[in-house]
Amino acid sequence: MKRVFQSPKVFVAIVIFVPVIIVIYMSQENEMTRLTAPKRETRNESVIPTSVVTTNRTKTRLNVILLTHMSSGSTIVGNMFNLHPDVFYIYEPLNTLRRDIDTNEWRALQKPSNDAYRQDFSTLLRDLFTCGFDEERTIELAFPKLTRELNSWYSSTPLNKESLKKACNARKITVTKIMQTRLPREGGIRELEQVCRSDPIKFDCLIVHLVRDPRAVLSSLIPRRFFMKGPVANLFTQTPMSPEGIKLLKENAQTLYALVSENLDYVLAEWSNWFKRRYILVRYEDIISNFSKEVFHIFLQSLKKFCR
Repeated sequence: MKRVFQSPKVFVAIVIFVPVIIVIYMSQENEMTRLTAPKRETRNESVIPTSVVTTNRTKTRLNVILLTHMSSGSTIVGNMFNLHPDVFYIYEPLNTLRRDIDTNEWRALQKPSNDAYRQDFSTLLRDLFTCGFDEERTIELAFPKLTRELNSWYSSTPLNKESLKKACNARKITVTKIMQTRLPREGGIRELEQVCRSDPIKFDCLIVHLVRDPRAVLSSLIPRRFFMKGPVANLFTQTPMSPEGIKLLKENAQTLYALVSENLDYVLAEWSNWFKRRYILVRYEDIISNFSKEVFHIFLQSLKKFCR
C-alpha cells in the first residue's frame, strides 16, 4: 500500500510545512478564541469551533479522531499528524473488526450483528483511546499486517502490550483514522460520542470530520474498483453503464449522503451538550482549493486544544 508522502512534491511540502506549524503553534499557545454554535443553514461554513478543551494532561489521554470516507482527503491529513513526534497515529483500527462480520462494509448490518459489533467497537476504541492495549484482540484488530507500516512509530516499536503502551504514553496525542461506513449503523457519530464520554477522567476526544460530495467520492473510487469486489465491480466499468450498475451506483451515493447528513444533523442537535468544544468540520473541496490553509487550521486547532 503506497503512502501519500512518498511523492517527492508532497514530501517536500510536508518537510517545509510542519516546522512552520509547530513554530506558529508555540508562539500562539496561550491564544483562546470562541465561536457560537452553527446555524443549520450555514453549518459547512461555521461549524469549526476554536474554544479550548480544558484537560489535565497527567490524567486525561487526548485523542483526535479523523472521521471520513474513502477519497475524502484523510490520508494526507492523517499523514500530517503521523509525522508529528507528539502523535501516536493509528490507521483505520476498525477495518478488521468490521470486515470480520461482513466484507461489504457499505451494507448495513442486521440488528443482532450490529448490536454485537457496537459492543466490540466500543471496547476496542476505549482500549486504544486510553493507551491500554489490555483487551485480548486489540493488537490483532488494530494493527493488521496490511496497515502496520502506515504508523510512523511501527519501525521502532514491537507489537506487544508493554511496548505499545510505552510508545503511546510517550506521545501527547493519539490520532485515529475511522471510516464512517465502519461506525455502527443507526448510531453513527453518536456511538463515537458515547465512547468519548464514557470515561472523561481517563480520556477526551476531538472529532475532525472530513466530508466530500458523495458523487465525487464514487467517481474517484470506481476506476480503482476499491470499494466493490468480485463480479459486481464490473457493473461500474461497462460502457455504457448497465441499468443494474446505475441502480447500484445511486444506492451507494444515497448511502454516503445519508451517513454524512445524519451525522451532521446529530452534531447540530447536540452541539451545546458535547460537540461545541470537540468537533471540527472540514470539506474535501476546501482542502483541495487551499490545502495549506485547511491543513494548517486542523493541525493548529488540534494542538491548541490539546497540547497545553
